[in-house]
Amino acid sequence: MIAFKRFKPLIISILILISILLVCKYLGTKYILQITSSLPKGIYRIYSKEQISLGDIVIFDVPEKIRHMAYDWIPKNPNFKFMKHVMAKNGDLVSVSPAGVYINKKYIASVSKLDSKKRPLPLINKKFHLKKDEFFVLSRYEKSFDSRYFGPIKKKSIKGIVEPFILFKTKGE
Repeated sequence: MIAFKRFKPLIISILILISILLVCKYLGTKYILQITSSLPKGIYRIYSKEQISLGDIVIFDVPEKIRHMAYDWIPKNPNFKFMKHVMAKNGDLVSVSPAGVYINKKYIASVSKLDSKKRPLPLINKKFHLKKDEFFVLSRYEKSFDSRYFGPIKKKSIKGIVEPFILFKTKGE
């Protein structure tokens, strides 16, 4: 009985959250649980993708060309999706090298040789002049597996734009 009292607020919160999600699912609203370090952990709402702007967080299929390698970093689930910020789009010049990521000659992010588990990350060392319906997506988390390691993505792979619905507090926040 003492253990129940101790966890009662947590249990009630989880039941309320599940109820909200079930109602939203019934109403046709789409949500996704985000648990990686690439973005703040929490529940994100998925919107349509008609107009994609710089800074938007998009949800997209894992690019086919890196799917075999991505399974070192993500669950071996063909339905798994990435969520990243759009940092460059049509007309932008993106340069990726060991010196970092530059968009229109402005330094944006570093490029790591190893992931958080000391495994080698791919280095693309290339310049991209983004075409119509191409996007360069990054996470603010340096070790995120994103366009700095696999290049631009196509609009057709983007399933929607996401926004935080409920963010979880983690240790150290």
